Amino acid sequence: MIKKIILLIIFFVSILTFSSCSTKDKITNEEYNNMKIKVNGYELIVNLEDNSSAHELISHLKKENIIISMQDYGNFEKVGRLPFSLPRNDEYFTTKPGDIILYQGNQFVIYYDTNSYSFTKLGSIENATKEKLLEILGKKEIVVEISI
Repeated sequence: MIKKIILLIIFFVSILTFSSCSTKDKITNEEYNNMKIKVNGYELIVNLEDNSSAHELISHLKKENIIISMQDYGNFEKVGRLPFSLPRNDEYFTTKPGDIILYQGNQFVIYYDTNSYSFTKLGSIENATKEKLLEILGKKEIVVEISI
């Protein structure tokens, strides 16, 4: 009887040990559900989407920060080329100020206004407004640093 109780205790302790490992892994993965964009002295926090494009971007950012030159396009976005391609999860939708978009698999886009098209949403900048983003991004070429 005592052996059975001891075996049951060992069994439950083992289950708890393995459960805590998977919880730790989950916490580690949840650490990367946002990223930072540094531009013109500001730090913007981006809440990332849960798709293969954002996951692959995070994999690159775990290795090193990414620096991108971005130009204004169409009076509604800043566009710059990533140094690699990401998987696409294109869907047709209308952007809003603060949306971070992957276009054609290798273009990193920050929207400060609206546009309807088929592209991959990577995330959204927290508390973004058109006015604030125009103030931060301006109309000239900018250089951004993306990190986690």
